[in-house]
Formats: sequence, C-alpha cells, structure tokens
Amino acid sequence: MGCLPKLSHPTYGYGTQNKDSVVIARVSEGIDYLVEHNAKNYHTITDGILQSFDPTTLPPDLVRCNESKCHMTGTLWLNSQAVSKVSEVISSNEDIAVGSETSGLRVAGADYRIRGDFSTAVFGFNFLYLDYLAEKGGTLTVTIADYDDEEFANSYNYTVQLPKKTTLGFEVFQIALGDPMAIKSQKGTGWVPTTPSTNGIHIKYTITLNTETYANSPIGLSSIKFICDKSELHKADNVILSCIQSIAPNISVDATDASCFGQQYDKDSASVEFSVEARTRSKNDYWLNPFERKGDKIFAPLPKTKLLEVKPITIDGRDFGYFHLPDLSSGCNSIIVSLGEECEGIYLEPLQAPQLTSIDETEFIAIYQESSEAFGDVYVEKRHIGKKALVTYDADTEVDHFIADGEKMDSFESEFIIPMIQDGGIEEYVRFYALVTEHSMELNNTDEASLSLTLSVVRKNGKWYDRYRKLA
Repeated sequence: MGCLPKLSHPTYGYGTQNKDSVVIARVSEGIDYLVEHNAKNYHTITDGILQSFDPTTLPPDLVRCNESKCHMTGTLWLNSQAVSKVSEVISSNEDIAVGSETSGLRVAGADYRIRGDFSTAVFGFNFLYLDYLAEKGGTLTVTIADYDDEEFANSYNYTVQLPKKTTLGFEVFQIALGDPMAIKSQKGTGWVPTTPSTNGIHIKYTITLNTETYANSPIGLSSIKFICDKSELHKADNVILSCIQSIAPNISVDATDASCFGQQYDKDSASVEFSVEARTRSKNDYWLNPFERKGDKIFAPLPKTKLLEVKPITIDGRDFGYFHLPDLSSGCNSIIVSLGEECEGIYLEPLQAPQLTSIDETEFIAIYQESSEAFGDVYVEKRHIGKKALVTYDADTEVDHFIADGEKMDSFESEFIIPMIQDGGIEEYVRFYALVTEHSMELNNTDEASLSLTLSVVRKNGKWYDRYRKLA
C-alpha cells in the first residue's frame, strides 16, 4: 500500500515589499466659486418648451472630479423645438449652408440674470452642466452682457461644440470669458462689466442639437458656476510617494459586553488607519500637509552669506569703513557682521540708529530704510578699512511660497492607492479615502530623511476601503 501524498492547506503571506512601489494620493480642495446659480432661476425660456425642474437630479462634480454632489443644484429640463432655418453654421459634424432648410436640428435654451461682481471675472470661466442625447452632436452658444442689457446690445457670443452623445449622463462645458479666441462674435462694445459690477450679468444659453433619433428627448441644464481666474483650477493634483520603507494598516473596533443577543461589535468605535513611511515623494507633496497650501512666487527674506572687503567712505567730513548689500531685505535687524583678524575674528554689534552717527570699533550701522539713497549700506569704524568682513544677512530671494494657514482643511479630500505584495509576487492594492492626521519628518546628518504619514480612513459610500488582488 503506497504512502499518502504530503498535503498542506493553501496559505499565503506578505514578504519583503518592493521599495520601488509607489503610493499614489489623489488630492483636491474646494473651488472658490464667484457665483453658483441654480438653473431653475431662469429669466425666460428663450427656445423650446419648459418640461420641469427636478431638484433631485444632480450632476457629479466634474470640475473638481469629486463624487460629492452636495453643492450641485437640480436640473432644468427643456423640450426642444425644430429649427426651420439656419442662421449660421451650427452643426459640429457637417457644414450647413446659411439659410438652408434643416432636418433634424433641434433647439432649446434659457437666459439668466445673475447678480454678482463680475468685474473680477473678466478672465474667468463659466461652467454649465448639460444632459442631452444627439447622435450627431450640436452646439452650445453662450451670449453674455451686463445685467441691465435686456436686448444684449453690447454682448459677446461664445460657441462650444457638443460631442455626439447616445447615453444619458451629465457633461460639463466651459466658457473662457477672457479668451479672445473663444469669442465668436460681438455686438456693440461687447460685454464690458461695470466696475465694480454690482448688478451682475445677463447670460443666455442656446443648445442646438443635430438629431432625429432623439428628437423627443429633453435637454437638461444644471449647476451654473463662475470662477474669477484659472488659479481655482489648480486645486486638484496627484502626489507620489516612493522608496517606501513601511506600510502599516491598522483596523480596530471595540467589543460590547454580552447581551441577550450575545457579544457584538461597537460599530461607533470602528476605525481604520494606515501608516506610511517613504524616503522620496513628488515635489507637490505640500498637498499631504493639512496646514499647507501653495501661494504665488514671491521675493522672501532668506539668509545669505558673503565675504566682502571694507572700503573707505567720507560722509559729512567724517571717515568710515563701509560695504554695500544690493539685495538686502527691508526688514530691520537682519545683519550679522564679523571681521577677520590675525588670530581670531571680531564680532560687531549692531547699533540700531536710523541715521549715521559716531561708532566705535565694535559696532556697525546698517541703513534699512528703502527710501534712503544709502539703503543697503553698512558702516563700520574707519580702522577696519581694508579688512575682510564675513556678512550674513536677509537677502530678497525669489521663492515658491508655501503657506501653513490651514485654509484648505475645511474642503480637503484625498484618495489613496496603497500597493502590497504577497509571496510569489502577487500584487494587491488598497484604495480608500483618508485624512492625513499626522505628518512628520526627521532631518539628520546620518540617514536619508523619511516622510511619515498617518492616514485616518474616511468611510465613504458605506465602505471603509476596497482591496484588489490581481489574478495570478
């Protein structure tokens, strides 16, 4: 009788992880809209027939690329009407001669009078969400004038091509208000908002679709939004963490005391955290710091050290030694001066006098007033003429500015994709939404610094996370 084969139950584990794996964080913060207008608050239905307004049909946020719909508004549904003549080329797929009879062209539209100071949005963007069906696409025409311009006597016309669309679902379309290439035509002086534009704008949306199959399908308008400039469109990005040192998931939930139904979990105590330590990251890693946001390029006072020779100068009949700092920042008390001697240097003390006065060999006077012709001059006692001065001072330096004011904390959102490698090289990925609750780094002169993050997982759409295992 032969021996039974040696059997074992199938198991797996996680071995040494691949340090070349990357953790990806998809990050965003809320857009500061100048105006968010509900599509139901129209002035007139300019084309087509009003079908209804549905406050429950909300588009996803396609500008921020965010699943949240809490700041989106409902949908105005319009039934289109047939177009008998074409006043201009309006098909996105074929040229139609002016004045020709049309077949399959449908039009609907509405105008809005929207309050707000649009003098700050001359170079901004307008976003409109549309839901429509058209097998040959169509055109969105936007006409904009000042609030009190009822007839659009001084207005701009913008045209946006609508792609063919055979399934329902919202798409967002943008109009670059200040882009001369986007302005297709002009009446009168064009749209010139009053300054400040305390009234607002008069804007008309005309949707022309080239369709026969979906002639009876309504057109939906929703969530009209305006931003002042494109800086608001830089509020989403992807951050990469690489050279991963460790990934530590931690799932915890308390147990309740046994009851009539036996022991149970305390669901309110459930929490999921991931700790990630990485040596390198992409240069936009400021997104992962809850306090930081990126500002503009500025000139900031940063320490700079120079070795300068003390030169002679005579002012009002008195002799001094001096040197000049052309890039000195205007802030006071930012200069350190040491003078070389045969055996050791001499540290000079600042004399905080606004004008030049008598000084001894242990003092110096710096002129910090930008209005002075001598701004940037540093004066020492005349016996130091010819000596070398080691000077450390705040110099105006062009920098990228990162501001730790916590401004983004109220609207910040991040989604992480974490890699994990099983024995045998099988790849797993965990995807979840989280807030960065700890952000730390230790710099030293012996080892490379690691960025350590604690990620508190946020339950979203009823789940903590998704875990995916690639099929072998």
